[in-house]
Amino acid sequence: MPGPVDLSPHFQAHLDALHDALAHEDRDLGVHGARRAIKALRALLRLTWPADPAEQLHAACASLDQELKTLADALAPARDVRVAAACALSLIEETEEEPERAALTRLAAEWLGDAARRESASDHLGPEQARRSEALIATHLQAIPTDPARSDVAMAMGRSYSKARRRMRAGLRGADADLLHAARRELVRLQIQIQALGPELGGKLRRLGRKAGRLRQTLGDHHDMAELDKRIGFSDLPGRIKSRLLQAVEQRADGLSQLAAAQADSALRRKPKALRKRLARKLGG
Repeated sequence: MPGPVDLSPHFQAHLDALHDALAHEDRDLGVHGARRAIKALRALLRLTWPADPAEQLHAACASLDQELKTLADALAPARDVRVAAACALSLIEETEEEPERAALTRLAAEWLGDAARRESASDHLGPEQARRSEALIATHLQAIPTDPARSDVAMAMGRSYSKARRRMRAGLRGADADLLHAARRELVRLQIQIQALGPELGGKLRRLGRKAGRLRQTLGDHHDMAELDKRIGFSDLPGRIKSRLLQAVEQRADGLSQLAAAQADSALRRKPKALRKRLARKLGG
């Protein structure tokens, strides 16, 4: 019978990437790199995290996950403001009226000016907080075995898929942007997990990873529109201009929602139980 899955090289690679990103001089690359590394570490952590809360390892995994989440939350505003500006600028191409175009240009300039005041990922956090977070993450990780049993890995990946499928369906049914964003988080984890397991999974499961990647991108664009909607809503724009811009945002979000529904029909068509069985066969667990 095959031995446990060795995830230590993957954990170390993403830990190194986090360290490099927090020290990066370029604010955009630093924040983006740190967030990518955090997502990967949290996805891999799900493969070692016991389902039973009574297990001692459960508390250690929860502590590490919370530290990673805290760091991600601290970095989020730096990313969100730049994405909002980019989305606002992209809407200009779809806006014919000059007042609306001028309003989008002004909002984007204001948001980019706010983002430019941060010089790097560590500056955004504060150098001391960045060093503290990195040290705590490394310490927590030392307490967690990175060689889970293959059966546990199959179950964990099955849970990611099942949560994504359930939240995706509920989000589309209720036009709930928060649920769709929650589905995207699970798809991110599933895609990272599939990439980490690589050739062991076979072609069909790797294709699932690629489909999950396309769906997560569409859902990410949808979430960006939801955030832009909030920012425009809170802006000081005149009522008529604001109303027209919100309508344009809604139209684009509706189109993305329809695209996501079509992609989900392909990516998430398999029943969770059938997927878990295939994972167990491929992993030999």
